[in-house]
Amino acid sequence: MGVLANVKNSGRSVFNVIDFSKLNSISIHAASITMELFVKEGIAIRLRRGQISFSTDASVNATQMIEPSYITGWTAFSLYRMTDQESPYLHLATTQKSLTIDDLNLKYHKIPPDLFFGFEKVMTEDGSFFNMATKEKALIDAIYLGLGSDRTLYSLKRRGIDNAKLKNMVLAYEGRRKKHIMEVLML
Repeated sequence: MGVLANVKNSGRSVFNVIDFSKLNSISIHAASITMELFVKEGIAIRLRRGQISFSTDASVNATQMIEPSYITGWTAFSLYRMTDQESPYLHLATTQKSLTIDDLNLKYHKIPPDLFFGFEKVMTEDGSFFNMATKEKALIDAIYLGLGSDRTLYSLKRRGIDNAKLKNMVLAYEGRRKKHIMEVLML
């Protein structure tokens, strides 16, 4: 099986040199050269040094670039058509340190591991995937992270949110800012 077939069969789009090397059973040096060749030929794009993607989908690239992560907050609200407002950045939740990658318009927001739930794997037409918060979890994350005023975020509660699901998610979380989240959502 060829290198591109291995990539396609993996279900992933984003690779660093080590992962690419393991996937194709080649040395790290050979993987680095092959990755560079794919970028040069326009088969892949360079995301960061030592990391390429076979997808042009920003959602795929963002959630596979820093793992674990999922799309949340205003980006999720926009994708769910809960708002007309669009952020210049793609907002993501992660258990890793917070990070902004300006040249790719990505903002990774650190959340505690016990708040890292409530997202789904979304399959793309090209056979890859990205992770996205449910509407309810995107709202909880936005409040937790302070991504808008309490009043604005509360107003989103009336835009297709399942209130029972929302309440169950908030009650399942026992960490920091739970009381504030419940107050904003009037639970």
